[in-house]
Amino acid sequence: MTNLAQSDYQARLEKRLAAAAARMLRRDLARGALFVAGAVGLVAMGVFAADRLTLFPAVLRFVVTAALLVALVSSVYVKLIVPLVRKPGPVEAARALEAAFPQLGDFCLSAAELAVAPTPRSSAPSAEFVRMTVEEASARAARLQIARAVPMRPLAGPLAAAALAVVMWGAALAVFPEDCAAFAARFADPFAAVYYPTRTRITLVSAPRVLPKEATFTANAVVRGLMPDEAAFRIVPEGGRGRTIYASGKAGRYTLTLERVTDSFSFLVEAGDARSGPYPVRVVERPAVVSLRAEAAYPAYTGVGKVTLAGGNVKALAGSAAVLFASFNKPVRVAWLALEGGGAIRCVLAGDGKSAEFAFDVSRPFKYKVALIDEYGIVDTETAVYSVTPEPDAAPVVTLSRPSRDLTAVPAAVIPIEAAATDDYGVTAVGIRYALKRAGAPARDGDLLLCAQDPPVRGASASSKWDLSALALSPGDELTYSVFALDNVPGAPQAGASPARTVRIVSVAAKVAEIQELNRQLQANLNTLRRKQAEVRDSVAALTQSGEARQ
Repeated sequence: MTNLAQSDYQARLEKRLAAAAARMLRRDLARGALFVAGAVGLVAMGVFAADRLTLFPAVLRFVVTAALLVALVSSVYVKLIVPLVRKPGPVEAARALEAAFPQLGDFCLSAAELAVAPTPRSSAPSAEFVRMTVEEASARAARLQIARAVPMRPLAGPLAAAALAVVMWGAALAVFPEDCAAFAARFADPFAAVYYPTRTRITLVSAPRVLPKEATFTANAVVRGLMPDEAAFRIVPEGGRGRTIYASGKAGRYTLTLERVTDSFSFLVEAGDARSGPYPVRVVERPAVVSLRAEAAYPAYTGVGKVTLAGGNVKALAGSAAVLFASFNKPVRVAWLALEGGGAIRCVLAGDGKSAEFAFDVSRPFKYKVALIDEYGIVDTETAVYSVTPEPDAAPVVTLSRPSRDLTAVPAAVIPIEAAATDDYGVTAVGIRYALKRAGAPARDGDLLLCAQDPPVRGASASSKWDLSALALSPGDELTYSVFALDNVPGAPQAGASPARTVRIVSVAAKVAEIQELNRQLQANLNTLRRKQAEVRDSVAALTQSGEARQ
């Protein structure tokens, strides 16, 4: 046989073996794909059923998800990628044909090893032997059906598993679409708070997440679907034993109330076959004022400077600038002074939120409360009311010690004046203010400065001899006067005055007659006094003699 004929036999044999190898590859890939689909589908269905019944915790869901991913990747690698990389060759195809058709008598395998896929050998057969083997193998393989050598029966098991997985998941998606979606979400993000729908659905749980200490806690649960007569609120205090409180409901609404809560806790709601996630409740102290003090800066003219006042009641001179310093038991977010009758005074909060400064003018009286809101929005319940009281700058107090009474005087008399003035912050001047009434003429007023004080003093005294001759008085005139003093209020000094005195102007003869009358009355009073003294002396002597006689 020529070389051309040998090549033709070998080409036909290679074609048959290549067709068998391609069918083997398709079968292996199909079986691998079906195996992966069926195994993953059935395992996922088993996980779905177990999780639906028991609700895997987040950590277990994470482990299962990781294991499923590892198994899926491994299966794809072993069942799909490895067969694609390591495709069946002529030798594997020849083995398959020999196994299916014993009549080949090992000629096909030998030809594949010698000519189609030769491997180096130390002692190679002769070319004639190879030619005869190839011709015989080609002739015997030409009439064989490759489908019998590479049957698709091995696909039955994986196909059944994949079909069962598809049917089961199709039924689950048709009947329980929400459950399937929840399963996917729970294992796509294992640490997410995703739950399966139930016949009873808890659609709302409303409760404060932060609660002030000693307050009343109220939680509401709203359910839909199959509504039970009662819902169970399971309370788990921090560091304490849990307890369950049952609450009856109406129209699917259940309410839990806890009085005077003092410690943080968490709770969950169970209603029918539904169970909510845990809800932590943090119990914190209410914001409260720990201490109050104030500084009042008095007006500059007083010379007082700053005065520190303990407590929240502020009493200072009107016009003072006050700053209230408040410290709190915890950081606050907002603080203000709530004024009685409306209005507010804002503050400057410290960096840590535990103290604040309130600035205001002491110009009008008002009452206030300190209002606080902490970082959680909790409002204080402080009921103490404090007052701000402006004290007026009092007018000077003036005393006139001399003359001590009303007088009569001749027109040219000299009246001695002695007076003293005191003021809370400073006296600047002391003087006489008078009003003159003349018979048949209009009245006339006037002032007479006795002394000026620069700088002002809190106590000033003045003495002078007031010469009335400068007023050109006449008998019958009447002079009313008082001593006044001015304080140091800038721009509008206040005046204080002593009680008024009156000087009635008389003639010299009338004054002499007045003096004589005074002397006569004085002499009469002295005579009366001597007579009473003698009577008392006689009474004492008589009593003495009577006592001696009894003895």
